[in-house]
Amino acid sequence: MHSATSTSGDEPDAHTPLLPTEESEQLWNIVVLGLCFFFIFSAYNTLQFLITTLLPGNTGFVSLSVLYVSNIPSGLLAPVLCDIFGLRLTLMLGSVCYTLYMLALASGNSIMIVVLSPVVGFGAAILWVAQGVLLTQSSKARNLGFNNGLFWSTFQCSGIVGSLSAYFVLSKLNGTVLFYAASAVSSVGVLGLAFVRPPPRPPPEQQTLSLYKRVLLPMRHATENKNLFRLLPSFFCIGFSAGFVNGEFAKIF
Repeated sequence: MHSATSTSGDEPDAHTPLLPTEESEQLWNIVVLGLCFFFIFSAYNTLQFLITTLLPGNTGFVSLSVLYVSNIPSGLLAPVLCDIFGLRLTLMLGSVCYTLYMLALASGNSIMIVVLSPVVGFGAAILWVAQGVLLTQSSKARNLGFNNGLFWSTFQCSGIVGSLSAYFVLSKLNGTVLFYAASAVSSVGVLGLAFVRPPPRPPPEQQTLSLYKRVLLPMRHATENKNLFRLLPSFFCIGFSAGFVNGEFAKIF
């Protein structure tokens, strides 16, 4: 699952100077965000690759299918929730969904796993949308590329650490221990998101635009962008390949 871009707020200004405290707070957000996602996805991405192998029958396939189907409508609600609850709370809520799902995997209860699959689909949608908004709001045009690179470099390290950790755990212990360990690692990332410092939100009486104009209207305008529809074939190819890698390819091993 990949990041969404901000649908609200002012565009980053390349010419507005940053005060030292403001710049350090923005960098703090990027570092904290990257480290928290590192912990969460070191755990989750590793398990996602293994659940079709470690879970009995077709439970893994059904779970992943329900998860990604639920992610589609949840993505449309995510900008509204970010606007209502704020970025920090939305990030923590989304990440908690991942941890609950991993605890369900540890239980081995197929019904609980399938029931919590749409929960993590919802959590993934709001987590990645909030991540995109926070990253954009914590950057100016001149350092947006650097901040993106810093976040994604930290995040992608999770693939290395998570895979190596799973190898050593499975070679010595069993899948249940791996699921519980992953849940504990993910919890570190959830707690770390409490230290995010999102830009202050104006009080309700100062928000002159309605929710529709702040959030829903920009979403409608985005759907009118022809470039978005030109990218749809690429999106489907990426989704298809990810489904094969996470589902069928893993069973080979």
